[in-house]
Amino acid sequence: MTSKHGEFWDWFTVNQTALKPRHITRPLVDAVDAKIQEAVGEVAWEIGPLGDGSKCFLAVSPTSDDPMVNEAARLLIREAPSLPGWDFRSSKPPREWELYFELNVDGEMKPVEGDRWEVLVLSSHGRWKVLFKPDESCAALPADSLQLAAFTIIDGEIGGEDRARLISDVVVVTSWTAKQRAKAVRLEVGLLAKLLSS
Repeated sequence: MTSKHGEFWDWFTVNQTALKPRHITRPLVDAVDAKIQEAVGEVAWEIGPLGDGSKCFLAVSPTSDDPMVNEAARLLIREAPSLPGWDFRSSKPPREWELYFELNVDGEMKPVEGDRWEVLVLSSHGRWKVLFKPDESCAALPADSLQLAAFTIIDGEIGGEDRARLISDVVVVTSWTAKQRAKAVRLEVGLLAKLLSS
């Protein structure tokens, strides 16, 4: 185990109760983010409940453009301790949700209602290209936040592992061409999985 990974897991173990979704505070979310970045670099991560909520998960997804950061993220999860009530994953599991979540944008939590977004799925060399058009309430969000929201929607609907396997590209657009508009549909829970299996 690398020393940075060991330090992260020591810290996580000490704080495991406070890190559970029912208890976690904004300062702890920021601390997790800082600790993960310190241990592996900038990657996507999520803490949430599993199933009936009796168990929680921490997912650290290898989403960087840097292969060394991605490998460090995978290694961090492989080195996770066994903690009662916790499951550690290298990709986000699908959620049981209503396509609603909040994004941290410059320290302020912004609501995202994914069921107000539109989606278009296109075949691309044996995989899929997914285009999203956010609703007007998200139009002012920065491009990187919109991209993060798109990945959050995909991971929430099909999980990070299937995203990596099925999707080659994710694009957020501000408007549709006439041809795209004719094929785009309003997003709803379960629809993305159906579109990707057709």
